[in-house]
Amino acid sequence: MISTPRPIKALLLAFSIIFVTNANADLYMELKIETRMVAADGSIHSPTEQSQWIWAGENNVRSETNDVITVMNLGSGVVNVITPAIQSYMEMSAEAIGGALGGAEMTVSVTDTGETQKMNQYTVRGYEQVLMSPMGNSRTIIWATEDIDVKTPSLLSRVAVAAMGLLQSADSEKIEAMETEIAKIKGVPLVSFSAMLVGEETLQTKTSLVAITEEEAPAGAYVVPEGYSRMEMPGMEDIADNASGSMNASAGASTPKSSVQIDVPEHNVSMTTISDAAMGYVVDVPEGFKTLQKSDYAHTFTKVLPGGAHEYNINISPLGARDMEDALNTATMVGGKKVEEKIDLGDGYWIKKSPRGPLQQIWVFRNGTTKPVSAKCTGPAGDVAVMIHMCASLQASN
Repeated sequence: MISTPRPIKALLLAFSIIFVTNANADLYMELKIETRMVAADGSIHSPTEQSQWIWAGENNVRSETNDVITVMNLGSGVVNVITPAIQSYMEMSAEAIGGALGGAEMTVSVTDTGETQKMNQYTVRGYEQVLMSPMGNSRTIIWATEDIDVKTPSLLSRVAVAAMGLLQSADSEKIEAMETEIAKIKGVPLVSFSAMLVGEETLQTKTSLVAITEEEAPAGAYVVPEGYSRMEMPGMEDIADNASGSMNASAGASTPKSSVQIDVPEHNVSMTTISDAAMGYVVDVPEGFKTLQKSDYAHTFTKVLPGGAHEYNINISPLGARDMEDALNTATMVGGKKVEEKIDLGDGYWIKKSPRGPLQQIWVFRNGTTKPVSAKCTGPAGDVAVMIHMCASLQASN
């Protein structure tokens, strides 16, 4: 059951809400996104704040944060994830990403609450939006106003899809279905509050509108900048095609080299070994673990700790890394960017990220004889030895 976040007073006075109309133009929105984790005892930790800039056209959506740009062509279903800091990009299909993130089972429903109130100079109406997916369910309260005239309401729905991060989670048909449901929200969302259970904690997110305009997008907004190098995401092509059964050669099609051994500190957690022949891995996980997800694209196992505030979590996927730069790019694409340790294992790569709040994350990439496999291990920073054990034990069996 999704926990409802405590009411937070919507203070938009700190923002200048800009609006310019121009029929048959693209839609631009700037958002401020604030997140925090709320433990079972009500304590708050890991607050974050970032901006998001979105352009939406008839066939394209561009979503930009401080360090990553995602562009999707709704006609072709091609998604480009662009990293300006290293002038590179990864090209993927929305179908493959949707499968990996559970897009096939993802649904969005919107209900008009009938509640109204004043926010700044605008009259707003409340809506409840529920997102259901194998990766987790979330409940969002949205306050929208019809006091701002939008000439292209269909693009506003598309922006809402992008703002939720769903443009990477579903193909064009699913996005259209989501847009239809989201179109029930009348007017422009000024502020929203969402809650999503993560283990025994609740991830709360507040999204506020900073600016909105209708105008032609800048030249090149929906394309990869000239001169950027393409980075392969090993295994993604195999997932998308689901036919050839062959992996990208850079992901380790040749016999892997001998592996460097990771030193595992002592800990008091009992472990058990599990394996999966189809994905091709053997790994140690804590005894008493639960399976959160087991699809062709991701296996997720967790062990909730006493008190329910934290858990040991390992997510295994059939993705590899071409080189250390590729491994670092994948490990730091989401979440903290600071890396505490990086090791070339001979048959893969090891990335130990710096703690972020009370949590720490480790990534390991293994290149098997025919298929790669990778794991992301997450848990309390004070128990990092357990995460090291889990990730160090991962071996590719194919």
